[in-house]
Amino acid sequence: MMTRIRDSLRVLLGRARFEREMDEELKSHIAMMADDLVRNGVPRAEAVRRARASFGAVEGFKQDAREARGIDWSDAIRRELRHTVRTLRRSPGYTAVALLTLAIGIGGTTALFSLLDGLLFKPLPFPEPDRLATLFISAGEPTTGPANLFPWSYPKFRAMRQASKSFEAVAGFSNGDGNLVIGEPERVRIEYVSGDYFRILGVGAAIGRTLARADDSIPRAHPVVVLSNGLWRRRFGADSGVVGRMISLGGQQLTIIGVAPRGFAGLSNGVDLWLPMMMAPVFEYGEILEEAQNHWFNVVARLRPGTTIAAARAELATVGRQVDDEFHTAEHGPWSATAEPLAVLRVDPAVRQTSWILFAATAAVLLIGAINLANLLLIRANGRRRELSVRSALGASRGAIVRHVLSESLLLSMLGGTIGIGVARLATPAIAALGPKGTGGPGGTSYLLDAAPVLDGRVLLFGLAATLLTGLVIGIWPAWRASRQPATGSLHDLRVTVGGGRSGRWGVAQALVLAEAALAVALVTGAIMLVRSLSRITALDLGFRPEHVLTFRVSPGGSGIAGRDPIQFRALALTALRTVPGVEAAGTNLCPPLQGPCAGSVVTGVDDRRLAGQESQRTIGIHYASPGYFDALRIPIRAGRVFDDRDRGDAPRGVLINETAARRLWPGQDPIGKRIRVGTSYFHGGDSAVAVIGVVGDVRYATADQPAGLDVYAPALQVPFAPTAFVVRTTGDPLGMVEAARRAIRSVDPELPIYSVRTMDEVGRIATGRIRFATTLLGFFAAMALLLAAIGVYGVLAYSVAERAREIAVRMALGADRREVTGLVLRQGMGPIGVGLVLGLGGALAGSRVLQGLLYGVGPTDPASFAAGGIALAVAGLLASWLPARRAASVDPNRVLREE
Repeated sequence: MMTRIRDSLRVLLGRARFEREMDEELKSHIAMMADDLVRNGVPRAEAVRRARASFGAVEGFKQDAREARGIDWSDAIRRELRHTVRTLRRSPGYTAVALLTLAIGIGGTTALFSLLDGLLFKPLPFPEPDRLATLFISAGEPTTGPANLFPWSYPKFRAMRQASKSFEAVAGFSNGDGNLVIGEPERVRIEYVSGDYFRILGVGAAIGRTLARADDSIPRAHPVVVLSNGLWRRRFGADSGVVGRMISLGGQQLTIIGVAPRGFAGLSNGVDLWLPMMMAPVFEYGEILEEAQNHWFNVVARLRPGTTIAAARAELATVGRQVDDEFHTAEHGPWSATAEPLAVLRVDPAVRQTSWILFAATAAVLLIGAINLANLLLIRANGRRRELSVRSALGASRGAIVRHVLSESLLLSMLGGTIGIGVARLATPAIAALGPKGTGGPGGTSYLLDAAPVLDGRVLLFGLAATLLTGLVIGIWPAWRASRQPATGSLHDLRVTVGGGRSGRWGVAQALVLAEAALAVALVTGAIMLVRSLSRITALDLGFRPEHVLTFRVSPGGSGIAGRDPIQFRALALTALRTVPGVEAAGTNLCPPLQGPCAGSVVTGVDDRRLAGQESQRTIGIHYASPGYFDALRIPIRAGRVFDDRDRGDAPRGVLINETAARRLWPGQDPIGKRIRVGTSYFHGGDSAVAVIGVVGDVRYATADQPAGLDVYAPALQVPFAPTAFVVRTTGDPLGMVEAARRAIRSVDPELPIYSVRTMDEVGRIATGRIRFATTLLGFFAAMALLLAAIGVYGVLAYSVAERAREIAVRMALGADRREVTGLVLRQGMGPIGVGLVLGLGGALAGSRVLQGLLYGVGPTDPASFAAGGIALAVAGLLASWLPARRAASVDPNRVLREE
């Protein structure tokens, strides 16, 4: 017992003696530094304070020495963290800049990754998604691209389903609109589906059952409906007894048989109701299932186990030609069929490209920020070289020094990453709302943009990995450099050249500035290309005048006039709208401009000549326009006349064509009186040719940057096609006319709601939304990169000037004037900027081709963009170098040399 007591006392006395020795050694170093400061004219009290501050907390030195002596202290990490926090608190400006840089970089990268994860990386929410495929009719060789892929008609679909053997089941699906009347009328999205649709996707019912084959066996025979989960909760209060109840859709009574599970919105996006495809004649028109040339729906299929997509394509190529022969379309060229994985429809390729570009841009900003912070840490470590040398002299190991410096970078990155996750949480909804949206997919399908970006566990794990990696990137090099400081003989004048020092040679800091400059100029050049491209798009002639125009849509109603007689409804609705005060003109079409082609077909004949082969594959947009449509949009008339009251009822039918169609179909001729044949049975009784009565200007119906193709207009007051879009030109604010327009429509059909209410100016902004979004974000990231690069140049030069104060003083004492000193510092700063500019422009030239899908009227080698990017970086670098250069030129050589 006594032996243990003696041993314990000996250990305690040894530790106490160690502590006293360590305190005395540390105090001697502090006194030594304080004496140096006093000799330079600093008051004793202030000198002692500075000396103690420069060596940091005494406990930090003690901890290093304790660990070096092998004394086990369990709270080493906690003490190191506390010391690091105190160190950062003593530099609030540096800490704030570091946290802001990291928060923007990590937050932006995490938010963009959430977008990529939702669009690309998450598996489709169906069992065995790799066995799901979409099937298309193909015009010509299927490999020629999505433009040659078409949806199906029901007769061709039925023949293909019977002949193909590669699939367990196939099902059609097509979106539509309807008016649900449960109290207040509501426009709802419908998806007509075949009986195997839900089975193919592996989607069950939350309540009741889904549609089965028996529900889709006989036209008009099974008026049943499946509700979406959202509609069930919104309009039925999540009533579990909803199965068996009746609802009124467009005046037709339907029996509810089930509710879809939460999160399932159909392959047409945003679906509210699912109906059997055999009910389409009730809600669309009676012959829709009988017309072989009416391609109106898409097809999804599940491959048989062991069947590859390549084998399915090979079989469909044969089956498609057989179907084409059966329905007598061989004169149109080698039409066939093909299959694509369902994932093809997951995201618009243009959206995928935009998302990757923006993710790369924000990752580049994060890298530039990391480079900047690594530079600052190098400078701070060099400024604390006395402190680190004392730590080493007191016995701290290289590992302890590395841990001490690395703890600062990791703590900064963790704090910055935490703030960055908050930034990502705020940015993600904005990206989802304002980000790029897909247009129509191959064959007229919709892209599956149902996976909105969310901060789930996968995204948070990415954010954590980015945070830790950033902490290591910014800290590992400064930590390694700090651990190589000599332990002795350097406490009075230890000089480690971080920024090139007095020798003028490039060091690590200059190399990092060079990398920053190269990344920044590449981003800035890309942003300028997008700005120039956007300016050219917004200056385009769209073919119409969008100002003061309101547009909205209506859907047919079964019990109202819109469902019974669409032609009479259009005429009465236009009359009601034109009597509203403030309305100059009103008209209808199937779709207004800039919202994608709503309907299309192929030109099958010109005058008395039928087209065949490649000629027959010229696609043409189909429009159903009323009198007043061209006046409301100010579409110019080039020849002939537009529709008027003569184009009604049983009057002789004529059509309008646009300038492009006139030029391509009748080059060098007057098209008025010529005849055109279009391959769709919607079009004036099918195969008969109709006369051209007028030519109007080209209108961009798809996107603002896509030139007009061939377009043909049929008179809306002669075509019983129910869905209608109205365009109304007003004398004042179009949005102020919304309620008056709604009352006018309901005065004709009280159960008919209007929807998709927008001004044409807003439609134009939406049409250019993808490039606007990319330009805005890339411009922001480019500005951040330029700012960070300038900060990096300033930081390195400011430290270099402070380090080289004696050298500058000697130069000035020997006769160098202020201009020479200024030039010396400017050359030191602009050297890495110049090399980085050259490398960055080369990188921008190599990578600019990825922007091609976003550019309009600007090539990937646009000289003006490259020149502007280089000038922007040069100006930023020059401004960042000028302040340290002025400071160097203002050095008082007498004071500096006296202090030395």
